[in-house]
Amino acid sequence: MNMIKFSGASSVFLAATIFLVVSCSKGGNDDDDNGNPNPPSGNKSVYVAGYQMSSSGKTMAVYWKNDSMIKLTNGTRDAAARSIFVSGNDVYVAGYHDKSGSILNIATYWKNGVATTLNFVDGGPFDAANSIYVVGNDVYAAGLERKTGTSNDIAKYWKNGLAVSLTDGTKDAGAFGIYVSGNDVYVAGHEEKTVTNSNNIAKYWKNGIAVNLTDGTLNADALAIAVSGNDVYVVGSLEDPVDGHDRPVIWKNGVVDFLPKTSNKDAFGTGVFISGTDAYVSGINNSSAVRSGYWKNGGSFLGLLPAGVYTGGEETADGIFVSGSDIYVSGTYRYLNISHAVYWKNGQVEGLSENILLNSGAGGIFVK
Repeated sequence: MNMIKFSGASSVFLAATIFLVVSCSKGGNDDDDNGNPNPPSGNKSVYVAGYQMSSSGKTMAVYWKNDSMIKLTNGTRDAAARSIFVSGNDVYVAGYHDKSGSILNIATYWKNGVATTLNFVDGGPFDAANSIYVVGNDVYAAGLERKTGTSNDIAKYWKNGLAVSLTDGTKDAGAFGIYVSGNDVYVAGHEEKTVTNSNNIAKYWKNGIAVNLTDGTLNADALAIAVSGNDVYVVGSLEDPVDGHDRPVIWKNGVVDFLPKTSNKDAFGTGVFISGTDAYVSGINNSSAVRSGYWKNGGSFLGLLPAGVYTGGEETADGIFVSGSDIYVSGTYRYLNISHAVYWKNGQVEGLSENILLNSGAGGIFVK
């Protein structure tokens, strides 16, 4: 495999993209006492969901285990993977694939490479499973679906393939992160305020009941969610009333905290991981120097791309995972006008692309 290796990433740097944002804070039956999955022991394997452009010009849904790429689709139709979860020996990946080469997408998850379609009958231009979470034998996926002949997306989640609609379709909506704690299912996303007011209300749903994080006065979004004990953490963005640019935020139990950014341009949080009492947030901070990075406990933005190297357009930090003392961030690094799927471990960047001449990108990350 022709792997691209980046070096010299001395400045710690991260980013997130709406290649769709997924909560990379995972839990389940393997949780340790802090609610984190797979407590570190022995060797670690790094799993990253994403896409790889094929020689035919179509994007393939793929995931990487360390340096090895596993293809979930064959490149005859566009597809992409957005979230990944590992439970025991099983690898679960959420994403979408095109319906018969049309512009309609089918929300899909794969278990060990075998696809399960979640909205096979209709399919819509933006249908996708954006986040996945597994507890025992139960598979949860969050995403969105647009019914044929309508113009609004419906936020929903699926449990073992059975859909639960979180919105009714009268207003545009979407779901981007999912977390399961005990018997409770938490989903992060947004819904338009009204049919005539297109400002998104950031919200999460607990067992299908909406909890609004904003009131729609300013545009906002909730892109990832994690739960630790009785605390619910949601990350995303909130419009600045002064300059109109997005500000990165984290809500803890509904109380907003604005994360520092280094310019007056758009910035937002894309993933969240809770380790003990520490909250890590991956995100994008648009500036003249760096875009991708993360925040720890609301502190300064820690960038992960070498300043001045990227060429703009797709540099992102999509997901974050903490294992022991190691901090992993997944994202997309654009160099010489080609996008490359990468992840960073403690600031050191690792290229994942199978072919460095073809575009690739990374979504969620999981470390086992």
